[in-house]
Amino acid sequence: MRELKSSDRNVLTLNDAMGGGKVVFYYRTPTTVERINFTKSQTKRQGNKIISRIAEARLNSGFAILTGIRTGDFAFDGAVISSTPGEEGYRADWKELVYHSASDLLMILGQQIFEGEQILPNSIEFEDDSPEEPVIALAGSGPAITGPAGIADADELLDKLELPIPLAPGEETALLEEKGEAVPLASSQTSGS
Repeated sequence: MRELKSSDRNVLTLNDAMGGGKVVFYYRTPTTVERINFTKSQTKRQGNKIISRIAEARLNSGFAILTGIRTGDFAFDGAVISSTPGEEGYRADWKELVYHSASDLLMILGQQIFEGEQILPNSIEFEDDSPEEPVIALAGSGPAITGPAGIADADELLDKLELPIPLAPGEETALLEEKGEAVPLASSQTSGS
């Protein structure tokens, strides 16, 4: 059940891959304006380009709502740090330390709280629209999975297609070997007088 009353002491437990354990963040409920600003800050327009700023939006929003850490989850120079004034290990700069040294966790906090799981996992049906026959690899890229008509690789496909060979600049003729015979091709240049 979702509590509709704002709180400064919400709890989010995360797996910390770097620390090898679980980390608890305390955070306040974001305001509607913060949620709107989060969504707006995920992209930036620069001329004709749309630049993704999702990581920055998650990091900054997670930092903004972070109100505390569980004592014992973080250390600095081997000493446990706390975010609770008066508690042993309290550091006034605890939040900045988390920002600079555990930004990965702050991004997860921002993502989980501002984005969350919007769609129930079983409410979307996925269909496989991949081609029935695999795509042939590019010429010279080696063997590929067998494709249409039993063709094993791109070189074999090109041989079967009998495509004309392009002439290099300044080249008068080129030879196409077809069934052991040399066939001259027309010149790509006209002679000047």
